[in-house]
Amino acid sequence: MGYLLAIAVGPVQDFIAAARRTRDLWFGSFLLSEISKAVAKCLASKPGVVLIFPNPDTLEKLNPNGAFNVANIILAEVTVLEDTEEPYPNRLQSDAKAAAAQRWESFCAEAMSISEVAANVRGDLWKQQVQDVVEFYAAWLPYAGPSEYKVKRADLMRLLAGRKACRDFACFEGHPLIPKSSLDGARESVLKKEKNTRFPPRRRLRLNPGEELDAIGVVKRVAGEKRQYPSVSRVAADGWLRGLPDVDVCQLRKECAALTAEGLAQLNDERFKNYARFPYEGAAVYKNRVKEITCEEDEPDPKLNPLRQVLAAITARNGEPDAYFAVLAADGDFMGRAIAGMDTPDQHRAFSRILADFAGAAEKVVRDSQGSLVYAGGDDVLAFLPVDRALGCARELRQEFCSVLKQWGLTFSVGIAFGHSMEPLEDLLDAARDAERHAKRPRAEAGDWPGSIERDALAVHWHSRGAEPVQLRDNWDSKPVERLAMEAAWIEAGWVSTKAAYGLRQLAAHYSGWPEEKHAEMESALRCEALCMLKHKIPAEHGETAKQLEDMIHRRGSTPSALLRLAEELIVAGKIGDASSKARPSDQNRGDV
Repeated sequence: MGYLLAIAVGPVQDFIAAARRTRDLWFGSFLLSEISKAVAKCLASKPGVVLIFPNPDTLEKLNPNGAFNVANIILAEVTVLEDTEEPYPNRLQSDAKAAAAQRWESFCAEAMSISEVAANVRGDLWKQQVQDVVEFYAAWLPYAGPSEYKVKRADLMRLLAGRKACRDFACFEGHPLIPKSSLDGARESVLKKEKNTRFPPRRRLRLNPGEELDAIGVVKRVAGEKRQYPSVSRVAADGWLRGLPDVDVCQLRKECAALTAEGLAQLNDERFKNYARFPYEGAAVYKNRVKEITCEEDEPDPKLNPLRQVLAAITARNGEPDAYFAVLAADGDFMGRAIAGMDTPDQHRAFSRILADFAGAAEKVVRDSQGSLVYAGGDDVLAFLPVDRALGCARELRQEFCSVLKQWGLTFSVGIAFGHSMEPLEDLLDAARDAERHAKRPRAEAGDWPGSIERDALAVHWHSRGAEPVQLRDNWDSKPVERLAMEAAWIEAGWVSTKAAYGLRQLAAHYSGWPEEKHAEMESALRCEALCMLKHKIPAEHGETAKQLEDMIHRRGSTPSALLRLAEELIVAGKIGDASSKARPSDQNRGDV
C-alpha cells in the first residue's frame, strides 16, 4: 500500500508579480524556487519517498542559492513503511511545511542581519507580516502502483486544485495610519518614517522618493545582497555599449568604478559574464538618469560631474543609447495533455529530467543573447533582452525546446513585448504575458497571418510610448524571425524607408472603410496604389527589393488587413534594424577592456 503525494507552495502573486525593479522580479521567482527546493529536498530525505517531479536525479542541483529552478508543485510516490494511527503522508506534509517556512525565515533573518536595515524597520509590523507569507497546500491519494498511475495522478491534481481553491484566509489586521507598501497595496510599509530620503537604508533599498516597502519588499531588495541583478536600463543600453569603441568603454568604466561607494550598483563579473564589458547599473549611461546614482533631488551632486562630462563627450560621438528593450515570455504547448498521457511514474520522471535539461539550456541561450534570465523552470521561460537580440533568442529557445522534447512532439510558443525601460515593470510584464497568450491563441485581428493555427507561434508586440501597440503574430513554420531580419536589413541599408511603411499603413486605413459590395474594385485599386507607392519610395537601384515587396503584397492578398500587417511588420523591422546598427562595433580590433 502506498500513496501519491502532491504539494504546492506559494504565493506566486506576492513573490513574483509585485515588482517595481528587476531585482524584485528576479528575487521573487528565485525565492519561490528556493522554497520549492527546500520542500523537495525534505521529501527526498524521508524513507519510503521517491520524487517524481522534480526528477530525483536532479537532487544534486537543489543546493541552496543555486541557479537550478524548481516549479512550485512537487509530486512524489510514498511507500508506507509502518502502520501508525497518523497517515504517513500527513507527517510528510508537516515536515515539508516546516522546511518551507524555515527557508523563508532564513531570508528574513538575512535581511535583518543588515544593521542599518534592522534599525529602520518597525519590529512589530515586521514580525506580523513575515509570519503569514508562505502558502502551503498538500493532497494525497491511496496508490497501489504504476498500473494505476495515470488515473490516480489526474484525480490527485483535481484534489490539489480543490484544496488550493479553499484558501486559508487569516483575519486581516490593518493599520490605517501607516502608509501602504508601493509593491503590495494590501500590506503596510515596515519602514520607519524618515524625512531624509537619502538616509543609508533608503539608498541600499534603492527606494525612489515616496516609495515604501512591506516586509516581503525589504527581503526582495536586500536578501542575497551579493546577487545583484541587471536593471532593464542596463539591458536596454547593451546594444549601444557593444557598439562603443574600447576607449570610450574604458572611460565609462573608470568613472563608474569611482562611484560604487556612492551607491552605483556593480554586477558580479562571474555570474553575468555577458555584461563584463560594462558591469554597472544602466542608469549611468543615460544623461537624464545619472542623478539616480546618488538619489539627488534638488541640488546636483558634484561627485557625478566627471561621469556627466565623459558621457556627454561619448554620446556626442556615438549618439544616445536606446531606451527600449524586450521582455520575453515563453511556454511549451499542450504540456498538460502530454503529462496526462503518461502511464507510469518513470515516464513522468524522464520527462521532468528532460525539462530540467531544457531549463539549463535556456539559461545559456539567454546569456549568449546578451539577456538576463528571470526564470526558467520546466517549460516556462521569462527573460529580458536587448532589442537587437530578442528575436534570435526566441528562435533558439524554440529550437532547443523542440530538440530536447522531440520524442513527445511538443511545440513552443513565444511572446515578446518591446517597451520603454522607464515604463512600469508590472505593465511590461503584463504586455509580455499578453503577447504569449496571443502566440498561443490567435485573435481575429489584422496582426494575424492568414491561415495561422493555434500555438507553436511567435507574437511580437511593440509598445511605443503614447501610441497604440503594434501586434504581429506568425507560426514558426513561416519563419517570422528570418523575414523580420530580412526586412530590418532592407531598412537599415536604406533600400526601404520607414516612410514607405507608414505610407502603406495610412493607405490600408484609407481603404478599410470601403463597402462590401465593392470588394473587388477595392482590392484592385489598393494593389495599384500600394505598388505605385513602393515604386516611388524605393530607389531604382534596389529594384530586387521592390520586387520582393510586390511579391509579398500579391501573395498575402490586396486587402486592407493584409497591407496593414505588412506595413506594421516593416515598422517593427525598422526599429529592430535601428537597434542592430547601434550595436555594430565601431572599431573592429577590440581587446579586453
